[in-house]
Amino acid sequence: MRIRPAQLLPVLLACACNSSSVGPQPRDSAVDGTNPGAEATSGGSTNGGSGSGGRTGVAKQAGTGNPIVAPQGAGSGSNDAGGGASSSATGDGGTSSGTDSAGGATGTASSGGSTGKVGGSSGSSGSGGSDGSGGSDGSGGSGGVTVSYSTNFNLVESPISENGKWHHNGLDWTIIATKGGIAYGTQTGFSGNGGYDDSNAYLDSFPPNQEASGTIHLDPAISGCCHEFAILLRWSDSAHNARGYECGIAYNGAYGGVTRWNGPYGKFDNLVASGAVSVHEGDVLRARIVGNVITMYLNNVQIATVTDTSDGGNAAWADGNPGIGIFHRNAASTVHGFTRFSATGL
Repeated sequence: MRIRPAQLLPVLLACACNSSSVGPQPRDSAVDGTNPGAEATSGGSTNGGSGSGGRTGVAKQAGTGNPIVAPQGAGSGSNDAGGGASSSATGDGGTSSGTDSAGGATGTASSGGSTGKVGGSSGSSGSGGSDGSGGSDGSGGSGGVTVSYSTNFNLVESPISENGKWHHNGLDWTIIATKGGIAYGTQTGFSGNGGYDDSNAYLDSFPPNQEASGTIHLDPAISGCCHEFAILLRWSDSAHNARGYECGIAYNGAYGGVTRWNGPYGKFDNLVASGAVSVHEGDVLRARIVGNVITMYLNNVQIATVTDTSDGGNAAWADGNPGIGIFHRNAASTVHGFTRFSATGL
């Protein structure tokens, strides 16, 4: 979410009078984003937007974790000749076996648990889990791969890295920094590119379907207009390009929604607004993308969902990684940010 310069004055006046009365308003921008003390886990497979200044947030994205591939199961095969002689072999694939008897041999094979029977002469077992002529080859079931990552931002870094886990390459946007267990933005007021150079950071190596969440830090001393929190999905960037989905809300809950960032600075589309919500210290902002459906939650309550069909019925961005985005109108500060983040492939 972003407010265009011409819209700013009425929004600031509105925030000064009654921040809770500010409705959803559009805003432009882009984002990006690693931790030795972070946790990485693996086991199966698993991307959001924010607003600022009353303008609708533009999507951003990120992601990484160290995938671990489960070992394949061992396979075995055995054959019984008509006279009773037998041989056996083991291989890497699934399990397979061949047996035959006088007057009509049969062969059985299983691939990851399925079995097929074929009549015929006795089969000699093959290496690597393949059967002889009496049965079909068996292939072992490959273990699933889950990519996940979590952190409590326990390092002092600017920009955030956490041993290379986090990334930010965009020159037109600002970095995420961490200290005191808080990840916070370094964007300052209307400096840089018209005040829309959101801070962002993202992970890598996540599958297209992904989910991420962040625990909100909100200092009671915060005031003013248009400070924002965002979860990024399918995020990627380069020097002058930042694209993905930003799922964000204003610090006072006055507006929020899903925004698609389209690359160059200031190029974005507001996909859906969340409406006003109530935001507090310790709340959890979560967003996920599966296929072309993006959904965001606050404390496990759905606040917005949208289907991106901009690319011939498909999502505009088919890959990228989860991450975080922060927009802060005033000087860089830890008065708002995230105290914990986690992401997983779906």
